[in-house]
Amino acid sequence: MVATPNTWFTSDTHFAHPLMARLRGYASVEEHDEAIIKLWNSQVEPGDHVFHDGDFALCPAGQTKNYTNRLNGNIYLIRGNHDSFGNSASASRGFSWIKDYHEMQIVTYRFVLSHYPFFAWHWSRRGTIMVHGHCHNALSHTEEDRGKTIDACWRTDKGLYSIEEMVYLMDQRKIRSEDIPDVEENKGVD
Repeated sequence: MVATPNTWFTSDTHFAHPLMARLRGYASVEEHDEAIIKLWNSQVEPGDHVFHDGDFALCPAGQTKNYTNRLNGNIYLIRGNHDSFGNSASASRGFSWIKDYHEMQIVTYRFVLSHYPFFAWHWSRRGTIMVHGHCHNALSHTEEDRGKTIDACWRTDKGLYSIEEMVYLMDQRKIRSEDIPDVEENKGVD
């Protein structure tokens, strides 16, 4: 899929999650969830694309659509450890699709999406951007160590990352040079 502008990234919204609501400073789950919905819909238009890198909600799978129905945009879910429903359930849950991993290109930028961060990923030595969740921006690595990776965890003050913000932030970072041979440079190595 080649996405277009009006593309957004986020993860770890944790709808219906009492502990996350409390950790984020909300008095109740309802207040937490309503704040996310309000900020999300102030940024995302109905036809936009939203890539959610997992941990969408902590509720029975059948209740997920209560949230997706209220959110603007076409939501593509990369399943996280709190997302316990299968791929075939995407339409009934309000998602355009559900996957464990996804690679895509937006204009001239390549992206790898996963709920969990990787040390190395497809084309990482060529500048592909790794967008993940799960860590709630708690990794202690320096930006130089992380290379072109970003934790897209929900930001209570800023919400989602726009494609423009994502590209701007990643253009500031250097490609991390891992001690892993590049397949293109070592033909026959897979």
